[in-house]
Amino acid sequence: MPVFLCAMSRQRKSKYGYLHIGYLFTSIELHKEYLKEVEEGIMKKDQLIDHHESFKNWLKALKGIHTTEWFQPMEEDKWSIGANVSHIIKWDQYSLREILPNVSNGAVLPPFPDFQRFNKVAEEYAHNKADQADLIEEGIMTRDALIEVIQAFSDDELQYSFKVGDHSFTLEEYFEDFMGHDKHHQEQIEEVITAEKG
Repeated sequence: MPVFLCAMSRQRKSKYGYLHIGYLFTSIELHKEYLKEVEEGIMKKDQLIDHHESFKNWLKALKGIHTTEWFQPMEEDKWSIGANVSHIIKWDQYSLREILPNVSNGAVLPPFPDFQRFNKVAEEYAHNKADQADLIEEGIMTRDALIEVIQAFSDDELQYSFKVGDHSFTLEEYFEDFMGHDKHHQEQIEEVITAEKG
C-alpha cells in the first residue's frame, strides 16, 4: 500500500488480505471471496465495508496480547505492536480529517505530512499517551467512522480522481491502498504473535 506511509513500494492489485493464523481471524471463507474480487479489480462498496468490519474484529483480538509483548519492539530497532496499531489509527484519522471530506472529482489536496515526523508522533502516542485497551477502542471507533464515510459515497463517487500532493488516486484506489497498508502491518504483527506462541 502506500509506499509513502511506510517507505514501501506501492503496489496495485496485489493480494490484500490477512494471514489466517489461529484465533485472530474470523470468516476466512468470506475473505477468500473478497481477495478474489480484489485480484480481479472488482472493488465494491460492500467489500470495503467488509474489510473494515473484519479489521475491527482483528483489533478486538489484540486485547488478549500481554502488555509486555504489546510494548516491546517486534524486532531490533523496529516498532512495537502498540506503535504499529497506533500508526494505522493515526493515518486513518488523518484520512477522515484531511482527505475524505475534501475529495471531489479533479480535486488537488495538500501533500501528505512529513512521514517520519507523523509516524514518530504515532509511536509516542502508543507508548506515552494511550494504554493498550484505550488504543484498541480508539481504533475500533475510527473504523466505525470510516465505514460511515464509505457508506455515504456512491459508486460513481468512488471513481472520482484526485491528487494528494504528487500522488494521484481514484477514491477507490485510495481505499485499496490503505487496505494494503493494513495487510502489511497485520502480517508483521501476526508473525510476532505466532513466534511467541510457538
